[in-house]
Amino acid sequence: MYGEVEEELNREWRNRWRASTKGRTTFSFIPDAAGGRRLVSTEMPYVVARLVTGHGMLRAKMFEMGLATDPYCACGDPETAEHIIMECDLYNDLRCIMWRRVGFPFCLAGDVFPLLLENASAAYLAFREFAQAAFERRMTSVVGR
Repeated sequence: MYGEVEEELNREWRNRWRASTKGRTTFSFIPDAAGGRRLVSTEMPYVVARLVTGHGMLRAKMFEMGLATDPYCACGDPETAEHIIMECDLYNDLRCIMWRRVGFPFCLAGDVFPLLLENASAAYLAFREFAQAAFERRMTSVVGR
């Protein structure tokens, strides 16, 4: 009986997650609520939470709230969570380290979360280290601006 109840709750959670208009940055990385639970620890460090939610003092979000003069990353593109995690050349080295820690002998770009979900425990640790290093690098570059 417990398994049936849990399955029904997960189904309802998935339906609400897909239909919601909130949390779309997180949804872009983790479209499957149950899959996200496998990837993201319940004790999520703030740097991971800030990147995955898009609320991490990123310039695009700060500009949207009137707290920054422009929305741009140091590379010149809008600084969003997606940009830092998947696209920005300033973080390629950190992305490569993350992929090697997960077991890929090469660097990947683009939508990385489905691949991370396949190797959840190692992937989460690697992503957490990426997020911490990216946040520290970003804060260093913001201070210099």
